Amino acid sequence: FPAHHALAQQWEWAEKVTGNYQVLGNGIAVSSHNRVYAIGTYYDTLIFKDTLYEFFAGEERETGCYIISVDNNSGTRWIKTWGGMGFDEATAIDVDINDNVFAVGSYQYYMILEGDTLSDSIGSDYNIYLAKLDSLGNALWIKKAGSVGDDKAEDVITDNSSVLVSGYFTDSADFDTIFVSATGKI
Repeated sequence: FPAHHALAQQWEWAEKVTGNYQVLGNGIAVSSHNRVYAIGTYYDTLIFKDTLYEFFAGEERETGCYIISVDNNSGTRWIKTWGGMGFDEATAIDVDINDNVFAVGSYQYYMILEGDTLSDSIGSDYNIYLAKLDSLGNALWIKKAGSVGDDKAEDVITDNSSVLVSGYFTDSADFDTIFVSATGKI
């Protein structure tokens, strides 16, 4: 659920995010224009303000990722969902000065965001992704990282000139042209 609490020590608004099974709220960010962005993971379906968003209808307990953008009065601006087969999760979100949205998480097998597909690293349990969306929720790009074993992104932050991601990997990880082994060697 996203909710707003004023500095005057009172709740201004709260919104329910539900589904047929489980919906997790994993992060929240606020832009310089007081726009609120909530990120999370859902199983099967997502319901926000009486609108149903299905993910792989007919397949049980597949997970998807979501971002809900609302204004500072809880008016819905946009909702974005994405994912693939297996367990996909959205773990963290941040917004830059231009209201570009950065989202991180992990995926199994493959992930699709507005026609861009990230494939699995061979033999990998989980892979890392970093996505950038514009202020209207349009995907600008999505990148993957990781290799064999568990690779997960846990947090993201932007300082308006770069994007920093933290997380972990268990064997080795490829970040485009940078290879890092679990022993710490580049």
